[in-house]
Amino acid sequence: MNIVFFPVKETPTKLARLCKLAQHHVEQREPLLLLVPDKASFDFLDKLLWSSPPESFLPHLTNLLTISLELDAHFPSVFNLRPVALLETNIRTVYEFEDHTSSEKFQLSKHRYQTYRDQNLPISIEI
Repeated sequence: MNIVFFPVKETPTKLARLCKLAQHHVEQREPLLLLVPDKASFDFLDKLLWSSPPESFLPHLTNLLTISLELDAHFPSVFNLRPVALLETNIRTVYEFEDHTSSEKFQLSKHRYQTYRDQNLPISIEI
């Protein structure tokens, strides 16, 4: 499993990064799961992906891109938006935010990073 962290300092950058990565996976026909912690996050992302400008509209809840509260083994790549690290062995790539939008989110990011490091998983940072 490969872990990829994206450093973000403000919410608009975070949302843009998420949409850009989702678009890339759809264009490459590589399935991506957006794993969320709760129904409010699900609803927010659902609205974001449906209300994107037409040039960046992302069809989702498909076999290529979906939002879920539960892990689905069908998706080899997962953008983990939950507060805890994702250590499922059947996942090829886990994307994470190194989230600087609040001190609490940054601490959670650091904890996830350390959890992956403790498991000796390869970690990269993409700017």
